[in-house]
Amino acid sequence: MLFLKKLAAGVITVALILGVVLLTVLLMLHTGVRWIQADLTPTTKSAELIAASVESLHRKVELVVAQLHVTATVHLAQSTHWAGIYWGTTTADVTAMGNRVQYVDQFAALTAKDFTFNAQTNTLTCLFPPPVVDTSLVQVQPDPAKIIVHGSNGWALFNKGSLERKAKDRLRGIILAQAHQSFLVPLVRAKARQTLEHFVALVVHSLNPAVHVRVRFGTP
Repeated sequence: MLFLKKLAAGVITVALILGVVLLTVLLMLHTGVRWIQADLTPTTKSAELIAASVESLHRKVELVVAQLHVTATVHLAQSTHWAGIYWGTTTADVTAMGNRVQYVDQFAALTAKDFTFNAQTNTLTCLFPPPVVDTSLVQVQPDPAKIIVHGSNGWALFNKGSLERKAKDRLRGIILAQAHQSFLVPLVRAKARQTLEHFVALVVHSLNPAVHVRVRFGTP
């Protein structure tokens, strides 16, 4: 009887020891798996840097006195000869409607000498510089629906797309050339005179509504 009790106690002790060992092993394995997972899990670090600076700020004393709507057309043709063989001619025709360019009057250099008042006729005469094309602001038509493109590849060429892009890049120069045409000078000056007289009258008539305002243009 005593032997059986000792045997039972020994078995229980061994079972407890094995249980502790097994629990320790399982704990180690779980920790190891977590360590392996943590070590193998990819880690991504992202950083975004936004930097901006104002390079220059210019004060411009000018007034928009007229706008011009221009339809510009560019035609380009490119022939290719290689190894004594004619490879064809590629053409591109681009027409953009509704382009805009504006004319401004730059009166930063105006002085009191540019304004004369005739008391007999009650007229204020203002001498402004002539209007010029604002080359810094040319709007090339951004709407593809208002740009007509026609082109054809040479018989052994496939460069129509690149030629069409070149034609579109030249639209701005065509628009500016149109705006500088001499026949537009009197039309632009007439519109500019009307705009400037209205602009000056807003100030003068607040002091004396009876004063007549006249605008003349000096030499460029």
